[in-house]
Amino acid sequence: MPTDGAEITATYKEAEVSVAQYNNQEQSVNIYPNPLSGDLLTVDLLGYDTRGTIDVKISNLLGQTVYSNTTKNTNHLDIDMGRLKNNSIYLVSVKCGQSMITKKLIVE
Repeated sequence: MPTDGAEITATYKEAEVSVAQYNNQEQSVNIYPNPLSGDLLTVDLLGYDTRGTIDVKISNLLGQTVYSNTTKNTNHLDIDMGRLKNNSIYLVSVKCGQSMITKKLIVE
């Protein structure tokens, strides 16, 4: 505190902070079984805020989309992959909020 009678003025700025900004939980996407030998592929999102939209896209190595879906409010997806070619590799891309992750899927 000043002793000479000078006044101190402090200003502050309010900021809105969401819980997600302080969430240190690791985020990951798990796809299984991988390699896929049946028709059902499971996608699990761990540590993501899944209240918004989730975009899932599966592409072949030529960049052609073979599956695309948008869903909401879930961290677990079961996808019928019966129409994929055997002995092939695909890229599974999952976009949730501002995060996007791509995983390699092997189909036997």
